[in-house]
Amino acid sequence: MALIPPMDSLNNIFFDEEAALKFLQDEKIIRKEIECSACGSSTTFRRAKLLFRCTKKSCRKSISAKNETFFAGQCLSLGEILHMAYLWLWKNPVNSIKGGVEKTAERRVFAVPVEKRDSETLLEVIKKHVKPGSIIHTDFWQGYERIEDILRFKHYTVNHGVNFKDPETGVHTNTIEGTWNGFKLLIPA
Repeated sequence: MALIPPMDSLNNIFFDEEAALKFLQDEKIIRKEIECSACGSSTTFRRAKLLFRCTKKSCRKSISAKNETFFAGQCLSLGEILHMAYLWLWKNPVNSIKGGVEKTAERRVFAVPVEKRDSETLLEVIKKHVKPGSIIHTDFWQGYERIEDILRFKHYTVNHGVNFKDPETGVHTNTIEGTWNGFKLLIPA
C-alpha cells in the first residue's frame, strides 16, 4: 500500500502559492485557461489575484480561477487548503475513493471516501452525487455493469485492454484519471 508522502517533500506546495497553483493546474484541478462565460472571448490570467479577465473591451468580466472547484469561496490560500487536507488525511485513513468529473467547461468534481470497493457502494455514490439524466463514462470494471439497468443512467464504456479512447464513441476516462492524479500525492492508495 502506498504511503502518504512525507510533509517535507510537499512543503513547496504548502508554503509557496505559485507552486501550489502550478501543482493544481498541472493536475487539471484548477484550469490554466478558460473562455469568458459572458461573451465567449478569450481571457487573460492574473496570477496575483487568481482571476481570469475577459480580453474583450466591452465585457472585461472577471472570473475566479477557484470558481466551481473545491477551493471556491475559500478565504484560505491554495497551499493552506492543501496543507490542511494533508494533515486531515494523516488522521483519517481512507480505503478507497469513488468520484467523478463533469464533462463540462466547469469540470466540477466530487470525491467520496468509501469503505468498500464494490458495485453496491458505487451505485449508492452515483445515486447521491450524479444528477439524474447524466451520461456516465467508465472503463470495463464489472462493478459498473449495473449502472444503466438499475439507475437508468446512459452509460458508455471504454475497454482499456483495447484502447484508451473508444474510436467509435470517443469515450475515454482521461478526465477522471487526471483528476485522481491531483489527489494521489495526498491520499494513500
